[in-house]
Amino acid sequence: MGIAHADLFRNLAAAIDQRPHRVDGGVIHVDDGPHRIVIRYSAEGERRIGALRLPFTVLEFRFEGHDEAVVNAFMECFRRAYQRGGG
Repeated sequence: MGIAHADLFRNLAAAIDQRPHRVDGGVIHVDDGPHRIVIRYSAEGERRIGALRLPFTVLEFRFEGHDEAVVNAFMECFRRAYQRGGG
């Protein structure tokens, strides 16, 4: 994602639909009833395009016990929370 850690955590509660969670050393553990969602995030990087510098963070999602419909709904909510601009 083209995002700094500060922005990732600022919108996290909305992105995970207010589910209980904890952050532990590069991993976000999300409680989802009897299931779990694990989101690993990288160190913050920077892309350079000419004089422009853009932060980025690599995210890896792991869903434990979820069916495809729940995963898709979660990812859509997550995407919307970080959507910028007009679309």
